[in-house]
Amino acid sequence: MNNVTKVFDSIGFNFKFREGVFIAQKPLNGYNSLDSSHVGYYIPYIVRSYEGSEITYEVGVGYVDLQGNDIVVKRDRVVRSSNNNEPINFPDSKRQEFFIFANESSFDSGFNNIIVRDDHFTADPVQASYLIDTSQKSIDVVLPTNLQSKNLAIEFKIISGNNSVIIRSSDGHIAHTLTSAKNYVKLGFANNQWHVIGVVVPQSNFAALSNPEYSILSDPSGNTYSFQFNGGGGEFQGSEVYWSSGGTNKMLLGSDSEASAHTILPTSGTADTIFNNDRKASDFLVYGSGTGISNYNMFFAYDGRLGLNIPSGSRPVTVFHVVNNICQEGFRLENRNYCHPANMTLYHTPSGALLNNTLVGEVNLAGKDGNGNKVNYVSLQSTANNSSAATPKGQFDLVVATTSTGVKTITSNDSTTTVGYSDNKLTVASGGNTVLGHDTSNINLSSSEATINSPSIKLNSTSIVLGSGGTGSITIPSLFATNLQSNTIKLNNISENSILAVDSSGFLSATPENVKFSSIPSGSFLTTAESGFVTGVYTLNDYFLTNQNILWNQYPVRKANICLRQIVFIDPLPELTEFVVGDQVAVKLSDGTIEYRRINSIDIANNQITGLVVDQNLSDNTVVDLEVYSITRGGFLSIKMFTQPGTIADATANTISIRPGVNTVFNEQQKDIDFIVYGQDAVPALTVEANSSGNQTITSGTYLAYATSTSSKPFTITVTSGGAGFNNQNNSANYNYAASGSFSGLVTTVGTNGSSSYYGTRDQNGNVAEWIENNSTIHTPTIEYSAGGSFKSAEGNALRSLLPVSGTGVYEDIGFRLASAYGLSDGAAITGAGGSNLGLSFSAVEDINNIADTSDLYTTSGTAAIPTGNNLFATGISNLGTVDYHYRISTNEITNKQYTQFLNAVASGTDNLSLYQTLMETSGVGGIERSGSPGSYTYHTKANMDNKPVVFVNYLSAVRFANWLHNGAPTGTGVSTNTTEDGSYSLLNTGPDTYQVTKNSYNKYWLPNIHEWHKAAYFEPKELVSLSGTSHVMIKRDTPYPVYTSTGVNGEFTKYANLSVSGWMYADKILIGDGTFVSPTGEDGRAESIELLDGLFKFELGSYKFSMGDQDNVTISYGNADYDGTYGNFLSSNSGVTLSTKGNDINLVAESGYIKLISPYPIKMSGIEASEVRTEEIIKIDTTGGQTATYPGDSGSLVYKLGDNAAGTSSQFKFLSDLLNMPGGRSNAPLFITDTKYVETYSGITFNSDEIVSTNKVALPKIKIGDDIPLYSGYILTHQGEGYADWEPANYLDAEGVLWERDAKLPVQVYEDKITFSGQSLETISGAFKYTDTIALVNLVTAETYYVKGSDGPFVIAGSGGTPDPGNFVQQIDGNPTINVCPSIPWTPSTGSSFVSGLAYSVTRGAYMSMQIDPAAVSGFSCAGGLVANESAAYAFKPSTLNHISIRPNYSTSFNLLGEDIDFVIYPSRMTNFDRYEPDIHGVDESGKSVGLMPGLMIDANVSNAVTGNMATGVFFSGYLDVGETQPTGAHKDETAKVYINTNTPFKIGDPVTSGTGTQTLQTYADLTVNRYAYASGLIAQELYFTPKPDLTGEGTYVVNAPLTVNTLGQVVSQVPETAATVPGKPTDVTGSAGNSAVTLTWLAPSKNGGRVIVNYIIEYSLDGGNSWTKFERATSIDTTASLTGLQNGSNYIFRISAVNSVGTGEPSISSAQITPNSNFPSEPRNLTVTRGSLSAELKWVIPSFGSPFTAYVIEYSTNNGSTWSTYPTPSITDDTEVTDGKKTTLSGILNEPRYLFRIKAQNSYGFGPYSQAESIGSDPYEPPSDTEDATSIWDFGKIQFTGVCS
Repeated sequence: MNNVTKVFDSIGFNFKFREGVFIAQKPLNGYNSLDSSHVGYYIPYIVRSYEGSEITYEVGVGYVDLQGNDIVVKRDRVVRSSNNNEPINFPDSKRQEFFIFANESSFDSGFNNIIVRDDHFTADPVQASYLIDTSQKSIDVVLPTNLQSKNLAIEFKIISGNNSVIIRSSDGHIAHTLTSAKNYVKLGFANNQWHVIGVVVPQSNFAALSNPEYSILSDPSGNTYSFQFNGGGGEFQGSEVYWSSGGTNKMLLGSDSEASAHTILPTSGTADTIFNNDRKASDFLVYGSGTGISNYNMFFAYDGRLGLNIPSGSRPVTVFHVVNNICQEGFRLENRNYCHPANMTLYHTPSGALLNNTLVGEVNLAGKDGNGNKVNYVSLQSTANNSSAATPKGQFDLVVATTSTGVKTITSNDSTTTVGYSDNKLTVASGGNTVLGHDTSNINLSSSEATINSPSIKLNSTSIVLGSGGTGSITIPSLFATNLQSNTIKLNNISENSILAVDSSGFLSATPENVKFSSIPSGSFLTTAESGFVTGVYTLNDYFLTNQNILWNQYPVRKANICLRQIVFIDPLPELTEFVVGDQVAVKLSDGTIEYRRINSIDIANNQITGLVVDQNLSDNTVVDLEVYSITRGGFLSIKMFTQPGTIADATANTISIRPGVNTVFNEQQKDIDFIVYGQDAVPALTVEANSSGNQTITSGTYLAYATSTSSKPFTITVTSGGAGFNNQNNSANYNYAASGSFSGLVTTVGTNGSSSYYGTRDQNGNVAEWIENNSTIHTPTIEYSAGGSFKSAEGNALRSLLPVSGTGVYEDIGFRLASAYGLSDGAAITGAGGSNLGLSFSAVEDINNIADTSDLYTTSGTAAIPTGNNLFATGISNLGTVDYHYRISTNEITNKQYTQFLNAVASGTDNLSLYQTLMETSGVGGIERSGSPGSYTYHTKANMDNKPVVFVNYLSAVRFANWLHNGAPTGTGVSTNTTEDGSYSLLNTGPDTYQVTKNSYNKYWLPNIHEWHKAAYFEPKELVSLSGTSHVMIKRDTPYPVYTSTGVNGEFTKYANLSVSGWMYADKILIGDGTFVSPTGEDGRAESIELLDGLFKFELGSYKFSMGDQDNVTISYGNADYDGTYGNFLSSNSGVTLSTKGNDINLVAESGYIKLISPYPIKMSGIEASEVRTEEIIKIDTTGGQTATYPGDSGSLVYKLGDNAAGTSSQFKFLSDLLNMPGGRSNAPLFITDTKYVETYSGITFNSDEIVSTNKVALPKIKIGDDIPLYSGYILTHQGEGYADWEPANYLDAEGVLWERDAKLPVQVYEDKITFSGQSLETISGAFKYTDTIALVNLVTAETYYVKGSDGPFVIAGSGGTPDPGNFVQQIDGNPTINVCPSIPWTPSTGSSFVSGLAYSVTRGAYMSMQIDPAAVSGFSCAGGLVANESAAYAFKPSTLNHISIRPNYSTSFNLLGEDIDFVIYPSRMTNFDRYEPDIHGVDESGKSVGLMPGLMIDANVSNAVTGNMATGVFFSGYLDVGETQPTGAHKDETAKVYINTNTPFKIGDPVTSGTGTQTLQTYADLTVNRYAYASGLIAQELYFTPKPDLTGEGTYVVNAPLTVNTLGQVVSQVPETAATVPGKPTDVTGSAGNSAVTLTWLAPSKNGGRVIVNYIIEYSLDGGNSWTKFERATSIDTTASLTGLQNGSNYIFRISAVNSVGTGEPSISSAQITPNSNFPSEPRNLTVTRGSLSAELKWVIPSFGSPFTAYVIEYSTNNGSTWSTYPTPSITDDTEVTDGKKTTLSGILNEPRYLFRIKAQNSYGFGPYSQAESIGSDPYEPPSDTEDATSIWDFGKIQFTGVCS
């Protein structure tokens, strides 16, 4: 448990008390509550509890602890209390307050300056009490300077720890020293020096110690024989240094006894000098001379280690440790005697016997690695192989370091010396063979000549290189090699030009001229087999000599094993297509014979064939390694031109196949090549002519879906932080807000967002949409079009959009590009305004008369036609993309930089044309800013927006930009009105902001129209070879038969028959596809007629008819012209038909007109079925032909189907006099369907003349009564007490005490231009309507609502015309109040009426809601006489107060009209976790106010103790007042309301005064209290009160009678102006701790910042004791701690610090003590991660890279962004098994602070290492920018809450 007592700043909170524990509640206003950083400390406290006017208090010391989730203070002891200084058991009270206090005597009068310190510091020049914690170290204190300390008193008190406090004056003299025994002093400054207040100290001269007052012998203290020293407070004290007794002349340190002394120093004689006599763990250190080598010259450790030149602060890591810091020889053993050589012996003498093969000696040659760790790179080792005394044998090893361990590269003993290791060795033995190398080794002998004379040399390596490939030679008597490779081999015994061969003994020898390969057949090609041997497999006939243009494709011969009928394949296995069940296969047996079989089944595994089963046995046993191949699968011959891989040959190809599934194909690429087959005569038997008319090259092309040269949907571009796309070669575009999150401007640099179109344009899809030129030569821009989509387009189709937008509007996602004349010189476009570079580039678009695009365009999503109406293009664009001329189009969209040059040229004076829009500057998408005023405007691009497309440009501005370019882009005096208004286009002003745009015939630059834009974006031209004729097949003919010749669009052409046959053609069946069948008998080659079977079937062209058989025509004269005529047995377009069929239907169809069946007699049919039958009369006959009744039943009865062939009638319903009648039904009753589905009349409901009467209950799921009347919306159906129910308004506010007051809707007669009220007085109407009101009229017929205003003809009253007297607003006409209105009312009166009946009411008059209980309770009364008149009564009733909420003009919204004590409170927004209800925040107390929210605005109706007047004078008197207290006569009760903003308490003016009874304090309060800042453009006041507020220099006291002035912040102050700013003072107390190649420094900020904020600290170091200094380079920082890395271990550093402000760099601090980095310290912990839990945090890290073993870890945390750090007490640390060398711990008591920072350092026996990288949970706080100008800058943005990680 921590026993440190601390005082923390600004701690104050409400509390609850439970069993000796104070439980913290919400913080008090202006204070903070306790948090986890305070846990574990003791604190002084004062608590107060208020119960009415009684105050209970207690002062004491408590311990801060954590109970569950609560931070509590456990009472430790009570110092003072209102309960006779005894502990108080505080009951719960409304007001209980807990504070941290240090001065109990003044707890009721205010706070003192209580300051807690635990490190060196300089005291401030203000009266204060310093509480000092010396637990960690002694503390140095520097007092203020003499000039600052006039009449100053400062207290110092040690509150914890056993170390001392040394207090020095500003010039360095010790003024006082505090110890744990004397732990308090109060110092005062007077007579130019410091004095201890309350202690009389005589004036002394410390320089003269001979003064008897201070003689050592005058008043010695301490033990006998102890040396005396100055205690610092004017007294002498005894020390722990003694003179030995007994005359031994020794100085004893640590004890007066030689046996117990730590060090014994003899001053004479032969006694030993003894260090560490008491055997403590202390070392003996000898420093060097300080000449630059920052080491201990000698370091003798207590545990027997000796070190020379050891780095400062470290211990020897070995028994003997020498460090060499100079560029000289490090170690020398020099023997200058002849008797013995210089030698060094490593002697291993373990206890017991020395075992064989024991390592007895080792010399390590070491260095450090990249992490600074020691590595033994080479070791010399000695091993006792045999330790016997008779035959000792040893071994020497040379060990070299590798990646993970050491390897022995040389090993030498008495029998073998081995060079090399593992499989790479060189062994030279003492006898036997000499072996060079291993199976896997590679030995190079590269000398110019190497001679090996061994009797037998075996070279077993895979590759042996002999010689350098140059002139070197190898002489070998005999060479035997399996594989010999050499650039040059010389065989001395072989004659010149001889052919080498291998003789019978295997030796190379010269052969005759002819080389014989006896095993290779005659005529074979020599080739190499897989093994590399020369063989001859193929003959000349095996190859087509065609350079791979003719290839025979056959499946490879497979290797297999066979047994019986089974074939098992050997790898590689066949593919599935090589063998099929039923195929014939060939098997080549071992004797060369071939057997043929059929496949019965196939075995398959992993999509490969593993085996076959054939129909017959192949062998009786297993035979291996045979050849198998398919006969059925055959092969095919491919004839085509060979090209290298990746290139497609533009030549046709032929395939001749004998493989099933592969077709024989001729002319695969459809070239003009005929196929001819001859018979025995000269005329080809078969000719397939590829093209009878020749080829023709035509221009064609294709349209791609997107403007990135592809039809695949582009992906969204990745955008840099500067707004540029990452790649302009990919299929990508800027759409779907691609730049969001990367670049706030959203539009991106032109040309960087994806690949170009075919013509080289970029960004025609995405980035910004682009204006399209209106196709009308003369038009007024209203609806124009933009194309191509933008960064806002949500998906791919939107990139092909064509959207109508307002031509005068400006948009954040619409820009433009220009088209230009083909071949135009771009002088203006390139040079630009004023000679600057516009940077316009254009892409040429050629390929005239291109094809049209028939694909879709889109609106924002989906396929849609272009909108119709007031649009530019008709629905469906014909010839889309077709352009019949050359032109150019700008490669990129017009940029902000280019448009800025245009603005500076034409709009620098005035911008009457609105070429510039303010959105270009205020919007994040815009890129142009304007400065200056009219007449001197200047335009420039915003940062990083030069090359972004310009936006917020309307259609007319884009046209004017084109005109400016057309006119040469003039500037200055060259600019005129015509510059923008005439050029490519002429603009004529036809009205306000209305222009007629005419495109001129000559133009250099213009907006592209839809065809120009579309072609440039999507078209890709191609050249195609058109076969103007077709292919023809001719049998026994030389040429195809010409069918006919005609004239077409390209001139005369001949149509040839596709199949021409000379002679008879026979076919079992002929199917004619389109029905064309021609016999060439007509004059134009077409058939006039075709007759078949000698005219039995005849087809005639002239009459368009088909006749069958003889023409046996029939002529009829029926007496009706519709039927008269001649009819024959043929089918034609204008005659009749005779048809029959035996099977299917016969259909007679006429598209229009009738199908007539004509006969003088009735037409007989077996039956008739028709959807409609029309006849003049139906006559029913019996089987004899006699007529019978057509329908049975009574007259008027209904006819129904009785069966398939009969009808019946029903008399339940009859038609009488053309009306349907139900003879058996009940009168006035409705029809209904019974359960048995019969129709009956219902007796429960009767229809009378004016009502419907139901005698039963009626259930209606839905009901509709009357017509639709919108006015009745929300009405409810109400019982009227009698009669019928009716609709009534739903008066929801008809609650007791709540009244909704609105004017009634008055009946009115509505005319076209006036309304008349009948039955109303002129006064009533004048009161209900005012002359400025909006009047609502409701049509009672249609329920339509129409709005009007009063008028006097053409003008609205109070409008722009003549305004009549408001008194005449309502006129009396024909006895009725009348109001003239406009606009005219478009209602049509019903027939016979001149007006429409309606209702009228004033919309403007609104309404108000009134809230009051019993407003009539206002009468007077007397207790004896009852009710009387109010004004004459002694007493009177009073209703509740009254509130009005009004929407009526001139009627106020009012609260508390009767003046009750009711406050008006408005609360601000307050977020909670997960937006949940929090009782402590959202609860309501008994007064109706929030218990946890601070009011944003509050009007306090009454403050009970508020008074006005002068309370400092007057007498007290007792009177009957509402406050119930006695008060001074000079004070008066203040009954005015108080207004608070962001607080709930008023500001107190002056000091309070206790009333006469002492039970209530009276106070004057401010009428308006604002917590934070208030702003007013003007301020008028009778009195102004100011409260002192310290500025940044700490000076805040107002100077009495000094004039008021305003400082640089606009604050009114009464102090003299600040002095000029200077550089900062010196930082102080520079201390540091060493680490491994690192130092951690801390220091204190200067006491004076020079009147400016400190913006940086400069760190310098010196390696030569301060003679020269070097700046340590690091990032700018205002932290007063720094970790410096990359330092040289073993070097002695000193450091100094300088502060920097906006004026300059101040003087450096006093140098630090010497600090020496050392590799023995731990390095920093690695990979620290922090995860927040529930009131906890889990930390994980990896141990430091070096410095183990580690004795402890220190975990520190900060809740103020690293300004201060606290150590977490005794964390429990365990291993993290998830990672190697991992550690973890869980820290409890972590509150929901906005941010925690954590850091860790490791400790080993040498000390602490550097901190790890700090890691955080939560969000970083806001850090305002550094102030570089104003010393009094105060950043105050309110409270910013950062939330942390959700657990």
